[in-house]
Amino acid sequence: MKILAKLLSTLLLIMFCVITVNAQQQDTNIEDRYIEIDDINSLFIFNNNDFSEIINFELFNIYDNESSKPVFIDVNEIKNVHKFTIKSSSEIYENQRTCFLSVNKVNYLSTFRQVLLKMNVRYIKLNDTFIEIEKFFSENI
Repeated sequence: MKILAKLLSTLLLIMFCVITVNAQQQDTNIEDRYIEIDDINSLFIFNNNDFSEIINFELFNIYDNESSKPVFIDVNEIKNVHKFTIKSSSEIYENQRTCFLSVNKVNYLSTFRQVLLKMNVRYIKLNDTFIEIEKFFSENI
């Protein structure tokens, strides 16, 4: 009985280590730009006006030596973007910048997709899973 208990506890420990290592590898293997979303349905809030409330999100893997100005210019040139700003440097975490976005109500999800593409975002992290942009919008919207 003691041997069985030791064997089970060893097996559980090994499984825990493997799951932990895999989770860490998934996070660290993503070197492309990505954003993290908790719930796409609550991301945009529209009141009685034509523009969304300003949402904010974190852009990951934009490095400190990169200028945010090209991203700022490219995104603000998109037709249905009402307002977009991006912090010029990482404030809390390295290689991560806060973005603020307000879009027109008309075709706002399509506009959001265009914004992400202009920002060179390849993935959206949703529920600890990285999903490519095109796959995310085809399956979730």
